[in-house]
Amino acid sequence: MNIFFSFLISLTVISACCQEKPCQRKKENTEWIHHLKSKTTIEEQLFLIKRKIYSDTLFCDEPHRIILLDRRNEDDMICKTIIVIEHNGKYFHLDLQKRPYLYDLIRKINKEKVVGVEILDSYKSAVYFGEMGSCGVVVVKATKKFGRRIEKKYK
Repeated sequence: MNIFFSFLISLTVISACCQEKPCQRKKENTEWIHHLKSKTTIEEQLFLIKRKIYSDTLFCDEPHRIILLDRRNEDDMICKTIIVIEHNGKYFHLDLQKRPYLYDLIRKINKEKVVGVEILDSYKSAVYFGEMGSCGVVVVKATKKFGRRIEKKYK
């Protein structure tokens, strides 16, 4: 009987540990960015951006570094798309794993609080964000009032 329960517990632990999902590969992030570019309204873009932030928070195991799975294939590296809010020339990284207190502000982002969305190409993202920007950078330009709220709350 004890062997049965220990076997059952070990199976439960193994199945729970094997359900981790790593960050997306560069190819998948590039496809997401092209999908984001295809959206014509800010509401649709913001919906996709918020969904991306939430999914990266829930499922991304290694958000702070790039993992090369195959050195010959750059599209096979695991990395994370950087999403920032820009206000007065300052960039505020919207990463709920590092800053979970930003959840309420991210939830409240809508078209009235955003001036526009800019998707940086690989050259600009490398200039501003270095190697971490290689999987794409999305800049959400906030209104003055919303930008001040984020600047106060951001630590």
